[in-house]
Amino acid sequence: MSDFEERGVRLVAVSVDAPDKLTVMRDASGAQFDFLSDPDGALLDIFGVRHVDGMPDQDIAQSAVFLVDQTGTLVWKKVAENYRVRPRPDEILGAADRLLNAG
Repeated sequence: MSDFEERGVRLVAVSVDAPDKLTVMRDASGAQFDFLSDPDGALLDIFGVRHVDGMPDQDIAQSAVFLVDQTGTLVWKKVAENYRVRPRPDEILGAADRLLNAG
């Protein structure tokens, strides 16, 4: 059981990429969590992380991590200014711990 699972946290990756591409990415990365496709980018707008590329139909998501509670409420978010600088797992676990201990 992972540190995330021990805390009741479920990891999910969401991308505008097609499901077949996401399967390849998940398998290549060795990730042990679901990769979900959001081809219209609806979640990009809901979470406010759409990065407009300037080319039609080429918008992408800013790299971001969200914690959403069991009611669907956004309780923590970290948006990266640079896609190469993302929150570390211990930072995400720390946020989850603070939320769990506050409740």
